[in-house]
Amino acid sequence: MILLSGGIFCMSSWIGINNGLQRLSKMVGWGAFLLPLVVLLVGPTEFITNNVINAVGLTTQNFLQMSLFTDPLGDGAFTRNWTVFYWLWWISYTPGVAMFVTRVSRGRKIKEVIWGLLLGSTAGCWFFFGVMESYAMHQFVNGVINVPQVMQTLGGETAVQQVLMSLPAGKLFLAAYLFVMIVFLASHMDAVAYTMAATSTRNLREGEDPDRGMRLFWCVVITLIPLSILFTGASLETMKTTVVLTALPFLAILLIKTGGFVRWLKQDYAHVPVHQIETHTPEPIIKAETLPVGAVLKGDGQSL
Repeated sequence: MILLSGGIFCMSSWIGINNGLQRLSKMVGWGAFLLPLVVLLVGPTEFITNNVINAVGLTTQNFLQMSLFTDPLGDGAFTRNWTVFYWLWWISYTPGVAMFVTRVSRGRKIKEVIWGLLLGSTAGCWFFFGVMESYAMHQFVNGVINVPQVMQTLGGETAVQQVLMSLPAGKLFLAAYLFVMIVFLASHMDAVAYTMAATSTRNLREGEDPDRGMRLFWCVVITLIPLSILFTGASLETMKTTVVLTALPFLAILLIKTGGFVRWLKQDYAHVPVHQIETHTPEPIIKAETLPVGAVLKGDGQSL
């Protein structure tokens, strides 16, 4: 699966951000929406709908308490293994996708990008996890699959497989799930490779993509990292620990970058009227035409 994802995002990175990564992102978006939608329609629709609505309500009502919950009377295993891990997982994504989001968001307002990321990611997680986990809960409550026991004895991967196989045309759903996961992994790795290649390129001009060779180099490096973890026999706990260790330094970096960003906005735009900022749209970047050696320009800037 890692090699397949690596091959896909290497090809996507070689093609370019407009024809490669943009198409992968659209495929992931539609796949992550259509898969739970079909599960919702062919599964216990009423139970899934009620459970998702109830879960969203409980999350909204108890968000502050759940955010600060540390399990002081217990061992804190759930908080440590899931809540903290999941939040740090999102933080670890920021270096890999920040430059990509900036690159594809040219012409949009800052508040539009912020709200789009916050609401889009939140709604996407609620819908995907809400539908899939509600179906798994329904199968457990009705005695079809003992999901907790399968997870403890055979692992989470087997539990996911058995839950998907319990759907009508289960093999088709399993194949669709694998397809979405592979493309999702490939699109994220492609975004990280693009960011690493851009930051590793000197004198990269605005609107210019990093060299293909540099992008391909980082694609290979990023593919080797999970393969090395796999070949060393590292467990899920080891990977969680790796995410936590890599994400913690970014907390300090993000605070510094946020402060610098606000300072830059005040310095460059404090004198600009609000209505001008609201209505101003940056001009599209037009790459200059490369002229042959020895070409002579006319007075209007056109070549003879």
